[in-house]
Amino acid sequence: MRKLIHKKWLSIPVTVFLVLVLTAGAVFASTFVGPQNQLIIQKIEDAPVVYDYGSITAPDFRLPGMYTGDTYDIQALQETLVIVDVGEDGVGLYLHVSLAGDVGLYDDYSVGLISLQGSNPMGQLQLVVSKTAPQASIQLTAAGEYTFSMAVIATAGTTEGTANVKVTYTLEDTP
Repeated sequence: MRKLIHKKWLSIPVTVFLVLVLTAGAVFASTFVGPQNQLIIQKIEDAPVVYDYGSITAPDFRLPGMYTGDTYDIQALQETLVIVDVGEDGVGLYLHVSLAGDVGLYDDYSVGLISLQGSNPMGQLQLVVSKTAPQASIQLTAAGEYTFSMAVIATAGTTEGTANVKVTYTLEDTP
């Protein structure tokens, strides 16, 4: 290696020659390597509109057993409250109540919603659905919380069994 460093090429020391060649190569490479471009794309949109129609809270509950042919009449189930909270965008919508399920085991079955005194922005309200009229609705014309107690009247038929009655509550824009 020592001999290589002291050698001369055309009267120029090899080490100087190597430094010149490497420097020229670096300058040449930096001159002829083209620029690199990067494209950044981003979609910009308006923020989504969030509507405040409100919410409905209706807990499940179990009625006590009854005998065939008996009538079960519970007025104002205070522990089973249906709460409809109407937001600003929900004003004017209709509260729909529909009854479905195993109502065939009953000769008669009805569920009533009765608003508690002073518990909603529109005053006293009442909605009733039954085996013969399984749908009802009422327009809610003010924002706020509507609290309803439930009344259930059921007359069992002659067939034994377990009934699962489903009451559905929705806010819709049609009566």
